[in-house]
Amino acid sequence: MRKLSGVFLFLIPVLLAVNSPAHAAGVLDVSQHLQLSALGGYESFKAYSSTDPAWQGGVLGGAATWAFNGPASLYALYTHGFPAKKVDGHVNEARVAANICVYPPAAQFGTINERLFIGGGGLWLGSNSIHTHMATEGHVTLARALPEIDKQKRLGAFVNYAHAFASKADEKDFDLLRAGLEWRIHP
Repeated sequence: MRKLSGVFLFLIPVLLAVNSPAHAAGVLDVSQHLQLSALGGYESFKAYSSTDPAWQGGVLGGAATWAFNGPASLYALYTHGFPAKKVDGHVNEARVAANICVYPPAAQFGTINERLFIGGGGLWLGSNSIHTHMATEGHVTLARALPEIDKQKRLGAFVNYAHAFASKADEKDFDLLRAGLEWRIHP
């Protein structure tokens, strides 16, 4: 738990630093900053330094993202995983994390369809709940809007890699890989 609180305490000044003071008054405007989305795809995770996946399968879920004025955002995500092998069972995952868009520069957001994010936060996993494994995670996400399919740029593809640092001494760190499609519901 100390790791998780340390990550959030570190990220708060970073998020504030990358946001323009000129836009601070509108930071609570829901219509400008809140994005709701549904997602689906493939996920695999394994113990760190292992070559065999501990779990793999399809996932469906949703996310709420609060985008600040600039490259920073916060998001909460929940997914339910359907196993590729029945013996692995279903998996639930929740994340609360911060992102910073490192590419493209903010001035080019409307002209470039690809985005590269780095971030970190809390991650919870479990088969019947999300309380089985708790971790602090760091991630890299490559996302691309698909205007060729959807002119409004609501549909996008993404690949996400995360390394999760176990919060309990008797658990191992693990790596997660997710690839899929995201449909922006709001706005």
